[in-house]
Amino acid sequence: MAHTKSLEAFYSLLDQYKQVAFPNSIDQETSPAATFDLFNTVEHIKHVPDQQVIDVIVSGCRSLGHQHALSRPFCQFLYKQLSKQIRMASFRPSQFDICIKYLLDGVDSVEDDNEHKVDLLRALSALIFENANNTQRFASRLSKTLLALGNRSSKPLEVRRMAINCIGNACAGAAGTKLQPLFQDFYACLLGNVCTVDRTTQGTIMIASTTLDFADTAIRKVASSTLRSLQFLLAQDKSLVTNPLCDIIEIIYTFIFLHVNVQSYGVGQPSNIAPNRRNRLSQPLTSANIPTTTISTSNRPLQMSWRMPLHKSPSLVTSSESELSDSASLTELSPRRQRDNAKIRINALLCLSAIAHTTPKALYPHWQKFLPDTFSIFLDNNAIHGELPPLLKSDNQPYSLFTILLYDPMVTVRTAVCNTLVSILDGSKQYLSIAQESDKNKSSFTSLSENLGSIIRDVHQGLIYGLGREQSNQVLTLITHVATVLVENCSYERLSKSHLPRLYYAIADHWKEQCLHGPILKAISSVFSIYQDNLRALIQTDVIDQIILKAVGNEKEDEEAQTQVWRTCSTLTKCYFKDTMPILWQKLMETTSNLPISAASLKFMESYASAIHESGEFTQQNVSWWQTVIENYLQKAATNEDVPSVRAAACDCFASMSRDIFETFHYRYQRLAVTLIFSLASDTDANVRAAACRALGVFVLFPSLREDPLFFSDMLKAILLQKDDKTILVRVRASWAIANLCDALVLESDTNAEFNLREYMSTTEWIQVLEVSTNGSLDNEKLRSNAVRAIGSLLRITPKEYYENTRIMSLVKNAMQGLEKNIETGSLKIRWNACHATSNMLLNPYFPIGFIPKEGGVYPWTHTLYQSLIHSLLQCKNFKVRINACLALTTPKQQDQYGDKLSLIVRSILEAWDVCQKNTEYKEIKYKQQLEQQLAIQEWGLSMVPQVMRLVRGYGKHRITIQRSILFLLIFRSLLSLRQLVRAFKKSNSDPALKKRHPAAAANKSKKVEVDMTFFKQLYKLLQIVMPGVRSKEFWLLIIHSGFLVFRTVLSVYIASLDGRIVSALVRGQVREFVLGIAWWMTVAIPATYTNSMLSYMQSKLSIQFRTRLTTYIHDQYLTNMTFYAVGNLDDRIKNADQCITVDTMKFSNSLAELYSNLAKPVLDVFIYNYQLTRSVGFEGVFLGSLIINLSSVVMRKYTPSFGRMVAEEQKLEGEFRFRHSRLIENAEEIALFEGQAIEKTELDKSYYALIRHVNRVFRVRVPHGMLEDFVIKYFWGACGLVLCSVPVFFKVPGLTGDASVGGRTEGFVTNRRLLLSSSDAVGRIMYAYKEITELAGYTSRVNDLLEVFEDVKAGRYQKNLVSSVSTESNAETLKGRGEVVESENIEFVNVPIVSPNGDVLVPKLNFHVKPGMHLLIVGPNGCGKSSLFRILGGLWPVYGGTVHRPSHRDIFYIPQRPYLSMGTLRDQILYPDTLKEMKERSVTDQDLLDILKVVQIEHIVDREGGWDTEKEWTLALSGGDKQRIAMARLFYHAPRYAILDECTSAVSMDIEKIMYTHATALGISLLTVSHRPSLWKYHNYILQYDGQGGYVFTKLDAQKRLALQEEKNAIEAKLLEVPKLQARIQELSELNK
Repeated sequence: MAHTKSLEAFYSLLDQYKQVAFPNSIDQETSPAATFDLFNTVEHIKHVPDQQVIDVIVSGCRSLGHQHALSRPFCQFLYKQLSKQIRMASFRPSQFDICIKYLLDGVDSVEDDNEHKVDLLRALSALIFENANNTQRFASRLSKTLLALGNRSSKPLEVRRMAINCIGNACAGAAGTKLQPLFQDFYACLLGNVCTVDRTTQGTIMIASTTLDFADTAIRKVASSTLRSLQFLLAQDKSLVTNPLCDIIEIIYTFIFLHVNVQSYGVGQPSNIAPNRRNRLSQPLTSANIPTTTISTSNRPLQMSWRMPLHKSPSLVTSSESELSDSASLTELSPRRQRDNAKIRINALLCLSAIAHTTPKALYPHWQKFLPDTFSIFLDNNAIHGELPPLLKSDNQPYSLFTILLYDPMVTVRTAVCNTLVSILDGSKQYLSIAQESDKNKSSFTSLSENLGSIIRDVHQGLIYGLGREQSNQVLTLITHVATVLVENCSYERLSKSHLPRLYYAIADHWKEQCLHGPILKAISSVFSIYQDNLRALIQTDVIDQIILKAVGNEKEDEEAQTQVWRTCSTLTKCYFKDTMPILWQKLMETTSNLPISAASLKFMESYASAIHESGEFTQQNVSWWQTVIENYLQKAATNEDVPSVRAAACDCFASMSRDIFETFHYRYQRLAVTLIFSLASDTDANVRAAACRALGVFVLFPSLREDPLFFSDMLKAILLQKDDKTILVRVRASWAIANLCDALVLESDTNAEFNLREYMSTTEWIQVLEVSTNGSLDNEKLRSNAVRAIGSLLRITPKEYYENTRIMSLVKNAMQGLEKNIETGSLKIRWNACHATSNMLLNPYFPIGFIPKEGGVYPWTHTLYQSLIHSLLQCKNFKVRINACLALTTPKQQDQYGDKLSLIVRSILEAWDVCQKNTEYKEIKYKQQLEQQLAIQEWGLSMVPQVMRLVRGYGKHRITIQRSILFLLIFRSLLSLRQLVRAFKKSNSDPALKKRHPAAAANKSKKVEVDMTFFKQLYKLLQIVMPGVRSKEFWLLIIHSGFLVFRTVLSVYIASLDGRIVSALVRGQVREFVLGIAWWMTVAIPATYTNSMLSYMQSKLSIQFRTRLTTYIHDQYLTNMTFYAVGNLDDRIKNADQCITVDTMKFSNSLAELYSNLAKPVLDVFIYNYQLTRSVGFEGVFLGSLIINLSSVVMRKYTPSFGRMVAEEQKLEGEFRFRHSRLIENAEEIALFEGQAIEKTELDKSYYALIRHVNRVFRVRVPHGMLEDFVIKYFWGACGLVLCSVPVFFKVPGLTGDASVGGRTEGFVTNRRLLLSSSDAVGRIMYAYKEITELAGYTSRVNDLLEVFEDVKAGRYQKNLVSSVSTESNAETLKGRGEVVESENIEFVNVPIVSPNGDVLVPKLNFHVKPGMHLLIVGPNGCGKSSLFRILGGLWPVYGGTVHRPSHRDIFYIPQRPYLSMGTLRDQILYPDTLKEMKERSVTDQDLLDILKVVQIEHIVDREGGWDTEKEWTLALSGGDKQRIAMARLFYHAPRYAILDECTSAVSMDIEKIMYTHATALGISLLTVSHRPSLWKYHNYILQYDGQGGYVFTKLDAQKRLALQEEKNAIEAKLLEVPKLQARIQELSELNK
């Protein structure tokens, strides 16, 4: 009853499964047998949970007995579901146990039904495949059953074959489980099916006999299954391969080359048919294809112990008496036999691959069995004219895997060969590195390297021929992969250079196959990862143009090809940078405007950036490329939320940026890069976080970021967030970034004298960094080297007060334990870094090590740390570790820092010295030389002491005489300097006269800006402008400023003395004096801070006042007498007056105000401080210090470049650059219409790069000068100052008395040191001021030149580049003369030449007159002098002769073609140049102005633009016609006596033109018009007509007569145009008459 319910439950579950799997099969048969048949017809059913299927299987195992009719169909169903439908991981252990027990019970209970047993074993093999964790529970029973059924003597063969499959499946993934002890038994069982196996007395496997018959089909299937199972077993146990009594490789070899002969590969196709995909693979080699000359065969046992069979039979056609044998008609070349042989060969190849993966070294000696080394013999025997025939021709050569690859008809076999070749070659780089090709023939004494060279050569040849013959894309893909693996593992330094080009061409020939693009690109990338000169020629024309660009431009490329093409680009960039870039990038941009943003493309950009960094080429092109990449690619990649690999690649690309590129970036790009990286540091993906940490570690070493405390703070927070990350890669990169951060702080502390650690990290952050680094030093080995590096750098810059904190000292103790561990243990890199970190840490003079001050005893880590270093020095065999350990041991500068270990350390160093002298095994030559140099230095120092003492005693005897002599020399030298200064001033005063007498020579003489008398004279001239007298505001500001400077110096002297008293009280332990000193200190701080603030305020105030005075003066000069016009149009000396007036005056004023502060106070400080120092340390010290300072100042002056000239040149170039931009803006409309932006861009770039080149030159000059300046002022003078302060401490100076106690010496030293520092700072500021003076000289020269040009222009002296016509004698005479200008009511020119500013004489003598009521029309060709006439009349151009009669400027009004509209209201445009106040004085109202606008018919403009008081940029707001009407309205408002109209109606209609001219004449305005429009003739009664050759006609104008003549002229010209046509017609008619 229970069994019936169980069956019903099973049927129910099966039916439910069927309904879910086949919802539309309602009408089909519902019996379980039919259901099983239905399930066996499908491969896989989607959307069915695994557990539902497992429930059906478990229920069936429980309910169906093995004698049940459904047992066998259920086993078939079970096999199908286990192998195709469900995942084995879904089985629970209890469910698995039920299934395996059911199957094992069935195998044991079913005796007579072999087919049922086969189904049970097949299901069992599927159940246990790669399921060793569950299978091992049944290891004993399973092995007993399978070994019995898989034994060689077991029958039937199909049951044995299934048992063998079960053995193989059980071994898959079983290493390390309870099944592993059974491997030997399984191995013996499997080998027994392919050869005779015996065991030695020790029980080990031994091959006793190798003669078996494999002619039967069933036996071949058994062999195939055996080899399949062997591959799983060999992949799990390496010891099976190395058994010396069982040559498994030889056995595998035999099966691989079984039936590889002419009989198998040499028949079956007509010899004249070339193999291709159709006739080669679709036509099997059957008996029908065998030639009639085939020799009959005999059945001979197969020998397996030799590479080639001892007995060759013409054919291996056999038969067998097995119940599963082939029929007698089947031959060796039948399709079934071919398939069986192919399966055997494939499984044998899989066995060989397993050996290559698990024990590659065991396979190395057997390479020649499988890889060709006599391919040339193979070609000689089979090739025809260098080409291999379709079929194999000869057996007279050793076979190799390439024989099968080239001639086997089965795609699956060729595929297995390729996979095996990959397994053999992959990972053999070290073995192949010894390969060497030789020209000599092989002999018995051929070396291993030459043998390998021959193999590699033949493998290349085989691959090339294989690529040429293969038709299957699947196999071509694998052959290409083999080539890739071969190139990646070969070292081509000692091989022929022809291999790679030939291989490339063979691979590239298949580019036409779209599906092969990915493998081809991967292979090409591997080929070009090897640098060879003969590959360079292929890059541009072949690889880039024919492959890369086509792949990039092809949108149909699959994902693999898209990835590989960028990897190929990366490889080319890395290995062939100069041959590839930037041409590849430019061509990519031409192919596609925007590259795809992917991880692969970003890796290519990273490779490009890394190549730029490694090449050291710092060009503007590279900077522009980086800016493009950041804006167009990295910014988008960093914000890509979908693909983490893209974000990680963006970080890697940032990390490849060089320091020079980053420092050249605009601030915007720098901030953008930093912001993007910070945003990715907290990414959800671990790889992105790791990449961001790496990028931050790179950026922190950049100088501009290294100096930025905010960046440090943000980076520190971002990195510390990763300290507990679960991913080791993130922690490794974070550790590296922290180490770089600490190194950057060390660099900053070394370069910045005012370095303060608290500006970069708080105490809490310092503690966190030390804790993270300490934990890292005890963590994974990948973290430890960077962690100890961070510890060393951090402790080096830690200030003294940190070590006074108890908690920090406990952290330091933990850090020391981490350092000690890494010094003694770990990899060499870790130990070297630990020793170096220790040395770095001990450079901090405040680091607590050795004896503890005051308390006694030693710090707890002193002994252990030094002991670890000594151990590494004496025991480590790596010389870098030993040298760094020695460096760490000798780093402390004080004996107390060694504690009581000094003697031990000295003995250890001497012992290491002896080892170096006796033993050169470790090549520690540098270490030995360092010690020898140190000893030599000590010996030299000891020998110099007596001589120094004798000199000191001699000086003591003659001290007074020497002092007086020195004072006399100083006075005498000062007098000589004063005399030279007076002479130079007198000489400079004589130069202006020379300049006035010869202005041209003075102008042509090149000006050199220097700090000389010329500069002082120019400065004096400008000082008279900015400071007119003692009553001026500037003078009193200067007096007040000077008072604050003196008061600040007095305060500094007092503070120095007070500082000494405070420190002295501290050292003496006098609490009261110390507290009083602090109180006075805080009291003095109030006037001191007020004084400092007032100094800054007064300096700024002075600068503003100077600029105001100078700008007002310049404006007065510039905007009077048309100077502003003459400077820009009549004179060429000032190209950019706006730059000079705005920028140069501002910089001159700032520089002048700063110079006074930076020069007056230091000079005062030097005298006061030196006087105080003389009283403290004696005359000698101050004199020697002053002497050193003067000598070093002479050196610095000698090597100080002319910064003044450079500054002047820079300002000039800046002005020209700005002028070009303003010129572009001014003429934007014309340039846009002509599309001349390209030319304008070229000019702008030319101007900009001229400026940049000059700035870069200045920067390059500043670098060595800055180094010299910093070295002398900061370090050299600082060292001299310390020596000077030490004089009263170490020596007794005559004439000086003082407290000799510790407190007294401390007070004196602190006071003298502060005074000395202040004096040194003052001298340093004087030295720096010299550079500021040179810069001031540049600004002074620029401003002075501007004022001189103003003066010359007002006096009529112009310097202009003249045209060539001035070389004629007549023009030269004209230019020498000057005419007369007479104010009159009329306009009259009497013998006046019309001359342009560049010297071109347009009209030699012009005579005409215009009186009130006359209206003059001026016509003529372009450039004849029409506009020039008006400029002379307006006083803009000089008069070179004759007499000009003209009224006042108020009586002449000029309207050009493009009227000028000023800044201001709409009303101002009509009033210009009058103001609103002047309008009201004339009693003009807005209504009057509106009436004027009505005349020109634009009264609506008032409402349209928002009223009279609307302010706009009217040049842009009004059209061309409106602007001309506004200009005429302006004319009507002013109503002058004369009006000059220059094409002023070109943009208005003729109706408006008529209104304008009629109204103007009605107002009594005499018109002087320049126009070519005949419509204007009627408004004029006189005409002045130029002929363009210097001639003219001035006469009355009869408008009607002139118009009639013009019409008649036009009619005659029209008729004349018809004459040629009439003549041609007459000619045609004449020919017809003939």
